[in-house]
Formats: sequence, C-alpha cells, structure tokens
Amino acid sequence: MVSMLTAQAQAKEVYFYDPISSRGSKKYAFRSVLLQNPTHHTLDAGPVTVFEGGQFLGEGLSDAILPDSRAFVPFALDRKLIVDTEQATREQLDRLVTIERGIVRSEARSIRTTKLSLTNRDGKAATVYVRHPITEGFKLEAPASGVERLAGAYLFAVNVPANESVSLSIDESTPMQKSLDIRSESGITELGLFLHSAAKLEPELANKLAQLVERHRAMVELDERLVTIQAQSNAYRERIEEINAQLLSLRRVAQASELSRHLAKKMEEMSQRLQRSTIEAADLEAKRLTERVAMEDQLSELTLENRKEIALRK
Repeated sequence: MVSMLTAQAQAKEVYFYDPISSRGSKKYAFRSVLLQNPTHHTLDAGPVTVFEGGQFLGEGLSDAILPDSRAFVPFALDRKLIVDTEQATREQLDRLVTIERGIVRSEARSIRTTKLSLTNRDGKAATVYVRHPITEGFKLEAPASGVERLAGAYLFAVNVPANESVSLSIDESTPMQKSLDIRSESGITELGLFLHSAAKLEPELANKLAQLVERHRAMVELDERLVTIQAQSNAYRERIEEINAQLLSLRRVAQASELSRHLAKKMEEMSQRLQRSTIEAADLEAKRLTERVAMEDQLSELTLENRKEIALRK
C-alpha cells in the first residue's frame, strides 16, 4: 500500500551550494526548491517534479523530509552561480599560562577559515544557501548570526545581486596548548600580536612584555642598519680597489698626471667614508650586544605561574 497525501506546501526557488554530498558540486550551486513539509508526518524519499507557471523546470531526488521541517531538492545545474573556495589556518593566543626562561606556555586556538566567493552570472538576484560541514571538536566563530543547522551541517543564506560577487568567510576554532620561545623572531612577533589584542592582562606583566617587544623591535632596527652599513662598506672597498688598479696603470702614462691626482683624491674620499662606516658598524654592534644582554636579563627575571596549578598544589 502507498500512502497518499494532498496538502498545500510552501516552496520557493533558491540556489543550494552543497560541496559535501556526492550529489553536490564543489564549483557550482544548484537550482533547488526549498520545500516545507506542512504535515506532522515524515515524507518518504523519492523523486520530485518541479513546475512553475505550468512549465516544467526539472526533476530532483529528495531525501526523507521530517515532520514540520524543510529540505532542499536540487533539480538543475545551470552553471550561473559559481563558487570559488579558499582555506587557511592560523593560531591565536587566548591566555598566557606560564613564563619561564623565555618560554611561554599558553592557551590558544587553532582557527580554520573557509573563504567563499559567490559569483552570480545571471541577470537577476539570487539567494544561495551554503552548506558547510560541522567538524567534531571545532566551534563556529563567524558568522555569529544568520546560521542554521541542517542534516549535520551549518547552513548560511547569502543574497547575491545580479552580475555581482559576494564573499562569505567562515571561521571555526578548536582549543590547543601552545609554547612560544620569545627569544626567537616568530615567538616575539606572536607575543606582540597577543599584546595588541589582549584585554585581560595584569598591567605590570603587560608592561614588562611590551618592553621586551619594543627592545626586540629596536634590535631588529639595529640589525637592518648594520646590514646596510656593511653593504656600503663593501661597495667602498670595491671602489678603492678599482681606483688603486687604475692608478697603477696610469703610472706608465706620462700625460696622465692630472687624472692620477683626481683618482688619488677620489680614493682618499672613499677611504674616509670606509673608515666612518667601519666606526659606525662597530658602534652598532656594541649597541646590539648591549640590547641583547639587557633582553636576556629581562627574560631571566620574567616569570608567570599558573594560578590554577598553584591552587591545586595548595
């Protein structure tokens, strides 16, 4: 026996982007019917024929539709709505737990970002429902509103104007423990980013960490200046060697006395510049050494204990 039902149901034509299921596409959004089950009974899975204004639009397969719920029935792929996807991951510090000998142990999050660019090549606006998988252990962070759950996935509604593109960025995070060596370039850079966004940090500790970041910035500037001066010194040495070789060649030419005097004067100027550069480089190296020793001293005195662990020991 086959159950028969005749009832008015709400349905509207939308686009449905489903990169998860085998019947979906990672590149295109399908023309679909968003169908509301108007009954208190489950509608069995099966074929659905779509008409509009007496015209046949297409046919699709529907999964079982639960009572008083809605479902998407894709019925055509017209390639008018294209979706380009990019994924990236980053780590973000949330709280500093301990600091000892320049090693910071922290609570952090691994954030996975999925960026979708939806391009509508049709002459009329479209509503696109984007289906995004729910990953175990990850929490949705953005968008914070306008999201639903459907069949084990997140569902985002995006309005795309005619002949335009719209972007959707989805952020998900999972907690993690992370250690930083703030004596390294990457570690001090990440600490600086944390200080820029940190809201709850003791003023004294925040000040000490800010001093470390500033001292590291000053050391980087010294390194850059030293590299520049060393490059200039090398150029001066090469020019002095060239002028010296030219002077040796001109000794055999009696009519080149004026040119020889000009080159000798030029070589003297280059020698003076080289001497000044050498002295400046030595001063910078001394300053860099002083800053490095001061930073190591700060690191040795900087400590932060995990208050939770102290409470447990007590």
